[in-house]
Amino acid sequence: MSQLKENDMTESPEKQVIVKSHCNSCLGERNHHLLFLHKTKWSDDECDIYGDDAYELLKCCGCEAIILRHRSRFSEDWDEDGLVVTTKYYPPAISRKKPSWFRDIISLGSTKLSLIEEMFDEVHIAMQNGSNRLATMGIRAIIETMMIDKVTDHGTFAANLDEMCRQGFISTKQRERLEVVLDAGHATIHRDYCPNPRELNNILDLCESLIESLYIHEVKTKRLSEKIPPRPPRPLRKKKDGKPEAVPAKP
Repeated sequence: MSQLKENDMTESPEKQVIVKSHCNSCLGERNHHLLFLHKTKWSDDECDIYGDDAYELLKCCGCEAIILRHRSRFSEDWDEDGLVVTTKYYPPAISRKKPSWFRDIISLGSTKLSLIEEMFDEVHIAMQNGSNRLATMGIRAIIETMMIDKVTDHGTFAANLDEMCRQGFISTKQRERLEVVLDAGHATIHRDYCPNPRELNNILDLCESLIESLYIHEVKTKRLSEKIPPRPPRPLRKKKDGKPEAVPAKP
């Protein structure tokens, strides 16, 4: 929430106006051009309440991304500075971007990875709307999907983690960390746990790291290996008995 004085919600100006607002592309408060402003007011004389709304179309002065900002006031919401203004953004404000390597998913041609990307997008939407429990459950579902894809389903999360570790997809330390993430998802369902934004970002960091390790690095490494020229055959040299032998590799 932020505070506005009574004259802050003005009509659309004839000249271009610069305002401060959150930018999802730049991830922070940035200067924006006010492109359009639409205002409405309402009142209920019987209950003696009133309020107003301002819908602002804004364009970031840096990246030029366009957002809609809705600011509203209600006569019953006051503090020492006056009416309190509630601000919402469309699309909702975000605190982190998707990893840059997600742009490569389509080119990797993996059906399972495309499904994971869809689930990942839903997690981000939940985060943007403050649905931290739903986001945590979604992350748990993504990890389960990846484990089943790599080692099939062995009945329980613990058994799947054991098999992932046995086949070398994750290390022992990674297994311990993933257990915490999976337990966080379980706790949101059964133990009334709701992670705060910082905790949720930590959980998502671990999930992103696993996706990158299991899919992105795997495919990119394979493609790189195919592009590297093979080693040339080693020349033969004659032994004392006249028979040729391969030159030993340098240590």
